[in-house]
This record gives sequence, structure tokens and C-alpha cells, in this order.
Amino acid sequence: MPFGSAKWRSPGRLVTLVAVLMLVVGALAIALKLSQSSRVPLGSNGVGSAAVIATLVNNLDTVCTSDTVVPAGTGTVALAVGYGQPSVPARLQGFLDLRGGERIPVEPASPPGGVSSVELKLARPVEREVRARLCVARVGAGPQVDILGATISRRAGGGFAYANGVSLGSLEPTVRFMAVPGKTTTGFQRLGGGLVSLSHLSPSGMSPFLIGLVLLVLVPASLALLLWNLATAPARSARRVGLWCVVGAFGITFTWATITPIFQGPDEPEHFAYAQHVATTGKRADPGRSLNRPPYSTQVDTVYSVLRHNAVVIDRGARNPLTATMRRDVNDADDLPRDDGGGFTESASGHSALYYALIAPAIKVAGDGLSDQLYAARLVTALLASLIAGFAAWAAALMVPGRRRAAALAGLAAATFPIAGSVGGTVNNDTLVNVVAAAAFVAVIGVLVKPSRSLWWYAAAGSLIAVLPIAKGSGFGVGAAFLVAVVVAGFLRRDPLQIGRAAAAAAAGGFGTLAVLAAASGLVDGQTLTLLNAHPVAPGQASAPVPLIFKIDYVLQLFVPFIHLKTDLYPPDVPLYRIYVLGTWGGFGWNRFYLPTSVSLATAAMTVVAVLLGFVGLYRERARLVGRKLAAVAVALTPLIGIAFVAYAYGAIGPRGVQPEQGRYLVIGLVPVALWWVAVPAVVKAGELRSALTGVVAGGLCFLLVLGLLVATGGWVA
Repeated sequence: MPFGSAKWRSPGRLVTLVAVLMLVVGALAIALKLSQSSRVPLGSNGVGSAAVIATLVNNLDTVCTSDTVVPAGTGTVALAVGYGQPSVPARLQGFLDLRGGERIPVEPASPPGGVSSVELKLARPVEREVRARLCVARVGAGPQVDILGATISRRAGGGFAYANGVSLGSLEPTVRFMAVPGKTTTGFQRLGGGLVSLSHLSPSGMSPFLIGLVLLVLVPASLALLLWNLATAPARSARRVGLWCVVGAFGITFTWATITPIFQGPDEPEHFAYAQHVATTGKRADPGRSLNRPPYSTQVDTVYSVLRHNAVVIDRGARNPLTATMRRDVNDADDLPRDDGGGFTESASGHSALYYALIAPAIKVAGDGLSDQLYAARLVTALLASLIAGFAAWAAALMVPGRRRAAALAGLAAATFPIAGSVGGTVNNDTLVNVVAAAAFVAVIGVLVKPSRSLWWYAAAGSLIAVLPIAKGSGFGVGAAFLVAVVVAGFLRRDPLQIGRAAAAAAAGGFGTLAVLAAASGLVDGQTLTLLNAHPVAPGQASAPVPLIFKIDYVLQLFVPFIHLKTDLYPPDVPLYRIYVLGTWGGFGWNRFYLPTSVSLATAAMTVVAVLLGFVGLYRERARLVGRKLAAVAVALTPLIGIAFVAYAYGAIGPRGVQPEQGRYLVIGLVPVALWWVAVPAVVKAGELRSALTGVVAGGLCFLLVLGLLVATGGWVA
């Protein structure tokens, strides 16, 4: 069929064709990148380079690591050091002691200047995966050598690292394991081994073949479903369009739940430990720093220590090898006690038990194995997260009724947001607050668009707004904004009696929901659900409060870095870019894997252009926004209010070297962000060009999801 035929130029086919072309171009770019050869670590001992933990000053001063898994094929070990640039260089040499008594000498080498790592070549490569200890000594004259490392979680009964025969306690040097010098591989050559690595520590227990099917079949199928839904949306009701968005989104969140290694979600050990405690005891975790219970069950603590998790999370070079040995260590914890934790953790215990009670039944049904429990909890969370795409489609249908394709594009945008899929595929109560915020946004848009709606809409809005801060403290910001919007909508009913009825309905929904939750909380240790994540601290450790002027300054500088009411509180860059652009297509879990700088800058530029085009599109379609201008304001401001509230909560008196905010905090405003993308095609008149631009947006969003998956999986397995 000729390309220029009328059938190919039909809107649905044009959308599909352009979107597929975008994906093909993106796939070719990825293939080009994968075809390039590089030398990547085979793994590491899972320790970040956070500080100097030992210093080698004299001849034969020695540092030794504890036992760790050394991958097969290791020909070089890289030790992180800090070192000056003197005229007489120091020399390091040592040995690698393999469990079983075998020793492989380490050839002498001099560390390069600065803070880096020194590569120590082994006399021969390690033939098989094995546990081993590395010992390195400074020999001869020369300056001191600082050894870099970090605090780790040690396994019960496990050995310690030593410096000159003295235990380093919880400290451990940073080591990476490399192939023999000069050996490089292409991304394509590493694909098979990458699937094996992912299968080793996937909580699903899937084989490499099934992991490959999830990545190479399920993800393309989910994207194809979302694109088909977009192309054929006018032939279906808005409800069915939204349903297909949910199905496609679940395919994506299911993928994240399956491929993300155990405990690699943000704060996942803490959140899972809380949920496991609720599932096994029916009691909530300690909301304060109590010494009555340990924070983790014996089972969680053992796996946590196997993964050395608190060190893995910091440094992109400090990745644990995803090996069969580690998998066996995780499985060995299956029969350990699961009900002896529940103590305070900084990231989870201050939250209400609502999210954890929702996933507790899945953990209970899953059985004794930690991997099974974690995967079951992830799948429930993934199902919740997929609902956001349906709410996005619903919100778009309310904003532009009759435009089914706009609804489908909104659902696709929400489903393909990389950081949303990553968070939605792991155990974290962010997902609950994000889903509640999405549902509340639909209710708010509904009453703003049509204030005379049934009182049930006001009751639903009141109910969801009440749940927001209970789901998580980050819900306070958007919850307050939604409450103002509902009040405004109520007054737009004009008749005093109708205003009173709307207010009564919203109040009944809110207070009724609070009453139900308060009653239901009796199922969790008879305690009332907390409304605030207070993060109590131990006596004598309370920090001074941050003055209001500094909090305001912190929020202002987030958006406009050059405005300083008191002082410059951010490093010399653009906070919004670093936190919410880099953090959208990188930073999955706690692993700091990001797009290459050139790609991230291009993505940021395209995002800014898209937002600007979206506002132009809204202006061009202003005739359709009659009676919807307040709703359009809500669409524009909700994400900004959400991240401003987070910035206010994190406000500081002085500048921080690293900002604590993360891209995942934007997901609370994911539905309005999705609607920003919907407005982009409206920049041109309805017709072939708009259909083509819709395809460009859809294809670009799908490609960015693939890019996010590539960044995450490449980081985990490299």
C-alpha cells in the first residue's frame, strides 16, 4: 500500500507509524551504544568510597578485606585509595586468599595521584566464583596511602576487615573486580551474562530465560498495547481506554518488580521489614527510637547483611556481584525467624501502618522464603501503581471530553514514566500516596470542571484528601491544595443551600473515612494510625529547627537558583534539573545510575520545550477550556506544589553538598504531569500534523522508558 495513500494518512495509523519510527530510531541508537566495546567491572565487594578508613604509613603496613564473593574471570582487583603526587611513589603489593587455602599473589603497583583506585593485577585469573580475602601492603619508602571505604552491614559470625592486625569493625575497604587488563566486551556480549546475573537476585526466582522474556517480550508487548490503545482510542469508551492503560502499565510495573534485585528499591529493606512485622505479628513497628525490639527480623537482617546493602546504595561503582553464591546465601535465610523485628527505622517507622497493612496479606500467603514474600509484596504494589495510568486517562477525559486519544496519551505518559515504574515495582509507601493523589486529582478536576456534579464527587474528594497525609506525610502539600480547590468548586455552586450540601458531603467523606481508618487500625495492635511521619530522634540528638526564612529561601532557590533571601543553599547547578530530570531517568532505587550527560541534557531540553509547547497548546485550545480554566490551573500547579512541599520539608540553614530530594517525589503529581504531555500535540491544528506529533510524543515517551530500563539493568549487572 503506498505510503501516501489516504488509509495510511488516517489519524490512528499515522500515530502508530510515527511512534514506531521513533522507537526504531531509538532502538538503533541503543544498538549502536551496545556495539561499543568497554571494560566494565565484573562486580565489587559492595562498598562505597565514602571516607578514609585506614592509612598505610610505614613499610609493610597492611590492610585486609573480609571475605567477599569474587567473580570467575577476575584478573585485576581495584582498591580505592587517596594519594598525593610525590616524587617518590609508594608501591603496593599483596595477595588474594581464596577460601580453601589457595593464594594468588598480587603484582606490585603504584597508585595514581588523587582520589582514585589502584589496579592490582593478579598473578593469574580466578577460575571459578569463590569467596576470598584481599590483603595489600605498602612496601618500601614513599608517602602514606589512604584506604577508602565505608560502613557495611556484617553477617553474623562473618569476619572483619583489618588494618595492621586491628579490626576495622563495621568499616570495609572499597574493592572492584575486573577482568584481565586490556580485555573489553561489547554490550551485546554482556547481555546473556546480564540476564543470568539478574536472575540470581530477582525475588521472582525466574530463570534467565524467563527474565529475558519479561524484558524482551513483555515490555515491547506492553508498549505495543499502549500504542494500539492510543491509535484506536476513538473507537472505544473513555472507560475502556483507561482500562487498557492500566493493563499496559501493569506490564511495566510487573517488569520492574521482577528485574529489580532484592532490596534495591528506595528504602526497601525498611519498608519491607515494617510490612513483614505487621504480617507476622499483627502489630505496627515502633514509631519511636525504642530499644525494645531490633529494627529487622533475623531473616531480613541476615539478607541485609548478605547484600551489605547500606554500602551498595551509595556509590555507582560499589555494586555487589549478582552471583549464584549470593543467591544461596539469601535462600539460606528462608527458615530464620520473621517475627522478631519491628523496631524503629528512620525511613519507615514514622509512617502509618496503612500501606503495610494492605500488603501484609500477600506477605503472609507467600510463605517462609524472604524472596517469595518480597515478590508478593512487590506485585501488590505494582498493581496499585498501575492504577495511576487509568486515573490519568480519566482526568484527561474530564478535561477534554470526547477526545479519547488525549485520554489514551495521558495514560501512556503515566505508564511510561521511568521512576514511577521503578518505585511502583518495589516495596515503598510512596506508591500508596501516589495512587491516592491520582484518584484525588480526578475528583478535584471533576468538581472544578463541573461544580454542580453529584454530591458523591465531593464526598469522594473529601475522603481521598483525608487519606493523603495518612498514606504518607508527603501528601500534606498536594492535599492542602486539593482541599482549597474543592472549597472553590463548592462556592461556584453559588446557591447557599448547594454550597452547604457540597461542604457537608466533602466533610462527611473526609471525617467518615478517618473514622473508618481509626476503627480499622484496631486490627494493627489496637493503635490509631499516625497522621504524620515525625521521624523521632534519640534523646540528645534532636537537631535545631530550621528558621522559616531559610525554608522559604530553600523553596525559592529550587525553582530560581539565583534568588537568595539569606544565602545560597544549593550547589552551583540547577536543582530542578539535577533532582527531577536526572532523577526521572536514573537514580533507580538507591543506585546512582544516570544517563550520560549529553543524553540527560538533551532530555532536559526536550522536556522544557515540551512543557512550553504544552502551554502554547493550551492557549490555542482555550475555547475548549471554557469552564475549565480553574482545572487547567490545577493541572499546571499541582506538580510544582508537590515538589515545593518536599523542598520545604527538607529546608536547611546552610548549603548541602548533596540534596536529599529525589526524582521519585515528583510521582505524587504524575497525573497532571501526564496531562502536560497531552497538551503538546494541541500546538498544531487538528489533522495529519497533530496525529504525527501525537505519535512523536508517544514514541518518545516509550523510548525514554526503555532508556530508563537500560540504565537500571546496565547498572545492576555491570
